[in-house]
Amino acid sequence: MSPSKIYGGVPSLTTMAFNSPFNFNVSTGTGNCFAGWFLAQETGTLTDVWVYVASYNGTWGSTDGVINGQLREGMTSTFVPGTLVGSAFTITLNGTTTNCWVKKSGLSLAVTAGHLYSFIIGDADGGATNYVTMNRDNGVSPQMSATGNGTFSNSGFTSGNNQFTGTMMIVKYAGLLHPLGTLLDEMTVTTGDVNERGLRFKPDEDIVWVGMGGYPDNAVTCNEGHIFKIYPDSSLPKGTTLGIYTNQAGSLGGTAPSPIVNVFSTASHVFLPAGRWYRFTMLPAFAFSIPRKIRHLTTATIDADVQAAALAWNGNCYWTEEVIGSPGSWVDDVRAIPNLSPFFIPAAGYSARPSLNVGM
Repeated sequence: MSPSKIYGGVPSLTTMAFNSPFNFNVSTGTGNCFAGWFLAQETGTLTDVWVYVASYNGTWGSTDGVINGQLREGMTSTFVPGTLVGSAFTITLNGTTTNCWVKKSGLSLAVTAGHLYSFIIGDADGGATNYVTMNRDNGVSPQMSATGNGTFSNSGFTSGNNQFTGTMMIVKYAGLLHPLGTLLDEMTVTTGDVNERGLRFKPDEDIVWVGMGGYPDNAVTCNEGHIFKIYPDSSLPKGTTLGIYTNQAGSLGGTAPSPIVNVFSTASHVFLPAGRWYRFTMLPAFAFSIPRKIRHLTTATIDADVQAAALAWNGNCYWTEEVIGSPGSWVDDVRAIPNLSPFFIPAAGYSARPSLNVGM
């Protein structure tokens, strides 16, 4: 199973200009650089990495046209990456395409399950005139907890001169895609109306729908009267559902509760067999501009691995919304997800099998 994708809060991207020569050294390091951490889930070989280019300044390629990468194992108490794994490597950039993912293939770096690693990038010949600027996340945000934190440095990871950051990277090892931080880079507010919006998804294991969650709009998605639905893929909006839950009125000391995850009572749980398409939507009780859409900002082609790393179930999980009409229809966006999602648990070992069994 791939590491979890948890998207909470507004993506808060910033950039780092590689405009000074990078040299990793705990005592005399130099240059702007950052690293994404990850705890290896499997033992095997790291073969591919992805990084995100924001922009170029000057004439890229006037020197060597590459940035520099390293994989290091372990970490010091001052968050300096540890021992170099294999050899350092370079990542070639074309100097023209911006706001895009760049892939480096053909690596052969051994990783061990349960060990902590840092994937570092910088530019050994970065200069004040000709340089590349890379995207990273501006801080340690909720999605980092499952996918990895990171650090950045303005002095080649000199000990004591490192700060926490999120990152925007992917590594692939033992055939596993492991996202390092934010992979979707923009959140937009939708039109305020009563259209249904949510997810189209195809799980790769049997699951049970037990609730819903979302952030940072959890306070309003818990409002009384909002209706949450699970549809078979063949149903049109307002059509036949497999499960439905209506938010109830409630208060705690006069204050409405606003959980990030709302777990339903057992009677509302729904069993969903693997390998089938479904839709999860919210029908708002009043005109509403939530859930918001979290999406890939880039207009460049996104390769299948990036899509699979960014979205659950190898990319088979993405935005859907109702189009008002007669009898109505759905429109999907495979480059986005809502900031509201169903909460599932694996069906294996589920002891309170609901009476509503889909396709059983």
